[in-house]
Amino acid sequence: MRLLQALLVMVALAAGPVRATELVADLSQHQINISTGFSGTELLLFGAADPSGDVVVIVSGPEGKAIVRKKTRVSGIWINTESVAFDAVPGFYHVSAT
Repeated sequence: MRLLQALLVMVALAAGPVRATELVADLSQHQINISTGFSGTELLLFGAADPSGDVVVIVSGPEGKAIVRKKTRVSGIWINTESVAFDAVPGFYHVSAT
């Protein structure tokens, strides 16, 4: 069973130079188990923040290796000719902001 890596939630609030604004946030689920019968789930981020600030939420999945390949047409057939490997690439990455 694969576990979805703990969700990374980063919140940036616009604040004055002297004081920091307070943020209270939580998740409805902190871990989502994914098995062969997994068909999706809902995740709720809730909290309270100063209305004068902006909120940014970043959700990322487990990191792994990713390979990007370039395809080139050779004698009428498209084949992989070059590739670049990247380490520590999140399997899922989503950003939402106010």
